[in-house]
Amino acid sequence: IFQLEKDQKTELALLVFPWQGVHRNDFEQLLRSVRARKDRGPRLPFAMAAFHPNATLNRKNPEQAIPFFRRSPFPLIQAVRSESLEKLDPSQGEGTSFIDVDSLNLVGLAQDFRQQRKKSLRRKVTEANFQAGEKSDWKIASTIEAIHRERDQLWERLDHKVPPEWQVV
Repeated sequence: IFQLEKDQKTELALLVFPWQGVHRNDFEQLLRSVRARKDRGPRLPFAMAAFHPNATLNRKNPEQAIPFFRRSPFPLIQAVRSESLEKLDPSQGEGTSFIDVDSLNLVGLAQDFRQQRKKSLRRKVTEANFQAGEKSDWKIASTIEAIHRERDQLWERLDHKVPPEWQVV
């Protein structure tokens, strides 16, 4: 990941670990240790998230659903260049907004604006994912299960066993 730092054209990298039979908590701990490296300076060039096959759906709230939305066929790390994320975050004051002046409610608009500015990009994405899951009655879960079954069948044809650490309990 630190070698990608030099290539300014790289905005997104997916680091896939297909043969690593590592439990989700251990994989997330590995990523935390990479983030904590002080020799890279005060700020890492990439924001990173761990994705893992072993994640159940918890519908209690958006935060608890994050591991489910980060479920993947193999352990992987998603790395997004921090500068790219800063450009995407509308709370940075960039971008264009359109307002229908006929239905303008300045008090409501000011309240909405303050509420949106307080939310981080991570929180906005988390809430949008959760709302999409709720709206679709969580049909995405069956799609993810189908992807994992295909992975298992492929591994079986290759005469490999899916690591037990990847099984959802």
